[in-house]
Formats: sequence, structure tokens, C-alpha cells
Amino acid sequence: MTPRRSSAVLLAAALATIAVAGGACSGGSKSNAHPTPSPTPFTPTNCQIAWFTAEAAPGKYDVYVVDMPAADWTTGTKNYGGTHNGIFYKGFDLSAQVNAASALATAGTFMITVSSGIAVGESVAFSDPDPQGYVTGVPGSVIGSGGVGTFHGVWSDPSPSGNPSFGAGTVSLVWATTSFTLGQDATMGICYSGTAFQSLEVTPLPALERADEMLAAHRAR
Repeated sequence: MTPRRSSAVLLAAALATIAVAGGACSGGSKSNAHPTPSPTPFTPTNCQIAWFTAEAAPGKYDVYVVDMPAADWTTGTKNYGGTHNGIFYKGFDLSAQVNAASALATAGTFMITVSSGIAVGESVAFSDPDPQGYVTGVPGSVIGSGGVGTFHGVWSDPSPSGNPSFGAGTVSLVWATTSFTLGQDATMGICYSGTAFQSLEVTPLPALERADEMLAAHRAR
């Protein structure tokens, strides 16, 4: 087994237990709530696609996440902003649930293609051919650009005992003059129920944790 494939297998095991969300986590800070698993069966409220690339430090990943309400995952062109989130995480520690930095897309468009809804195993595709800016902090200073990329795959089984279904595709982004390619180790799509989480101040991110408090404040402006 190659080192990269081994990393993906370990990531799959971690994701299978982290299809939940807790409190907020900002650079170097730990989430302030314990994750609560989604009930099985449940009615999804949101779906997301996440792209993972491992850093040199064990257990840390650079990640890109696109998250929208379940009803919005229909074939067509979508806009970032509001409840349509494009978030970059730098140095996300899957065990400690902390990240070194993050940035949010507040404008721009992307395309979604689905086969037949959001049921487990149904196909979903993402395409973003045009770059957009990414902000951090409030009121928000632009610190990144890009988000150009693709995804082709199926919706994963979100149950705690289910294994993620890996897709294909990457997302390119420049953060603070450094170029990142997300999705080199794993990429997946998953749907979830927001009612399973302890707080809804921030959009839950089942593949990781909630977005940073500063990003939640930016969205609320």
C-alpha cells in the first residue's frame, strides 16, 4: 500500500467517526462542544463536499469544503455567500479538531450536477472554473484567491458505521502567497442533519468541525 493510499485509508476511518459537528474552532483553539452523532435514519438538512491534502505533520490536512442546504444541491449554477459556503482550512488537525487558519468565499459561482437527489450512492459533480477571493476576520480582509476545481463522485453513507465513498477531483487555491492543491489524499461528499448538532450558530461541517467563530461573524454581517 502506498503512503498516500495508506493516508487516505486512515482518513476514511477518521471521517467515519467525525460525521458530526461540535462548537467553533479558530486558529489554535479547540472546539467548545462535544460532537453529537446524527440519528439513523435522519432527514438531511445540508450536504457538503470536502477535499483533503495531508501536510507533512502527521494527522494534519489542508482542506476545502463546499457546504449548502440539502434542497440547494440541484443541477445548476450556484453562488457563494449566505448559506452557500466555500471554506479553506490550513493545517486542520483531525484528532485535536483545531486548524492553523481559515478563509471564506463570499462571492463567486460554481456548478453542480446531480443524478437524482441526495440519497446515498447518487452521483454528484462540482465544477468551479473561475477564481474568487477568500476573506478572514471581520469585517474581512482578502487573504486568498482561487477555489478553481472539480469533484465527481457519489454521496457517502453518513451513518457512524458507514465508510465514506471517495470521489475524484481537486481544488486549487492561493492562501497568503502559498499555493495549495486540495484533494490529493481524499475527497468525498456527505449529507447530514443539522438537528443532530448542539448549536446552529454556525453551519456544521461533518467532515471536519464547524467553521471558525470569526467566519460565522463575517457571514452574520
